[in-house]
Amino acid sequence: MANEIEELAQLKGKLWYHLEMILQEIESRDNNVKITHSKKYINALMEVILVRLEEMTNDLEQFSEHDTGRPTKQIQIEDLKLYLRNSSHLQDIILPKRK
Repeated sequence: MANEIEELAQLKGKLWYHLEMILQEIESRDNNVKITHSKKYINALMEVILVRLEEMTNDLEQFSEHDTGRPTKQIQIEDLKLYLRNSSHLQDIILPKRK
């Protein structure tokens, strides 16, 4: 249990860092638009992302458990394809390209 709490704290810290870097890049990219972000905004965005990741994890686990023909109940690329079936943009980014 303590290990899970520590891992979650590390994940939140890394997510916070990368969100801040992305937002700073967006701010510096367009000099005509002044965009600023607060720590509260980053924290709220981080929490939304964590909730969505948890929902995604639960969905992928359910997809993997539904296929009775599998030798193991590990999440596979087919589960991810099923999860992303309505998002062609994310499919293009995440899924490996067919050769």
